[in-house]
Amino acid sequence: MYKYNQLLKNICIFSKSDLNTMKKNSNAFTIIKSLTMSEKRYFKIFSERHTIGEQNKYVVLFNVLDKIEIEHDVEIKNQLSKKNINSDFLSADKNYLYSLVLKSLND
Repeated sequence: MYKYNQLLKNICIFSKSDLNTMKKNSNAFTIIKSLTMSEKRYFKIFSERHTIGEQNKYVVLFNVLDKIEIEHDVEIKNQLSKKNINSDFLSADKNYLYSLVLKSLND
């Protein structure tokens, strides 16, 4: 009985502390991780058609999300700032990237 109560206590402590630190991945991160290599290539070709200037912000964000293993906004912002990309509206950019990926898959 004591072991059972101790086990329940450990489970409750684990779940309470972990709930605050666990974060759901964004839709963009999830879909990018699920794409095949050819779909990723096609997205890059698709989005390069709509490039204004030297680099496309969403292709850079796509590449950053593709390379990281765990989604942390701070790490993403650091990677984007190294590439001179404004990351002030990161969640909106990720949402737009998600819609672009879906649009490219629809073509």
